[in-house]
Amino acid sequence: MINLKQNSRFYKIKKKLIRRRYESQLLKLGTTVNLRNVEVAYNNYISNQCNLNNVGLDDFSYVGAASQLFNVKVGKFCSIADNVKIGLGFHPTDRVSTHPSFYSNNKAFKCFANENLFNEYKETVIENDVWIGSNAIIFGGITIGNGSVVAGGSIVTKDVEPYAIVGGNPAKLIKYRFEEDIIKKLLSFKWWSHDLSWIEANYKSFNDMELFFKLTGITK
Repeated sequence: MINLKQNSRFYKIKKKLIRRRYESQLLKLGTTVNLRNVEVAYNNYISNQCNLNNVGLDDFSYVGAASQLFNVKVGKFCSIADNVKIGLGFHPTDRVSTHPSFYSNNKAFKCFANENLFNEYKETVIENDVWIGSNAIIFGGITIGNGSVVAGGSIVTKDVEPYAIVGGNPAKLIKYRFEEDIIKKLLSFKWWSHDLSWIEANYKSFNDMELFFKLTGITK
């Protein structure tokens, strides 16, 4: 991966330099993007008006317009739609006050604490081949499993199992994409970890389940 330590104040000035520097990696950036400590891999796209802070994007994953990601690791071939919020911070609810001035020392307003006494931002993990619909909100510290789908407008408050489809507020299981034995075989095969040359040679099978099963030896 390559690392972008970018501040939005300088984005317009450095935009051409960023494109030139990383064009071999096929990174594409929209306009008015705020990037801080962002790692990208191969063929990534970050759309317009996105705000990413402490984020890693693996191969072929993209982020739709006006999305906000904080402390997130994103796997390969993930589709993150527009206006998605991932990794939002927490406030403690078991203390006298929920206000940050009592447990944080790095806010723009006056803080009483002289050190951080609460972990506001927990790392969120989006595994591989995940589709997150528009306007979804995913709390910090959650893992979204391989092959899963988060319906648009959902608020996800707990881990999502591999190949599950969830939706609602709070998000609940709607169904699984495949039967249990097929899910186990797909997780074992890990197609997203195969060489790009293999994926390019066999891309048509990704649109035909029977062909994919025959190619990979996966049986129903």
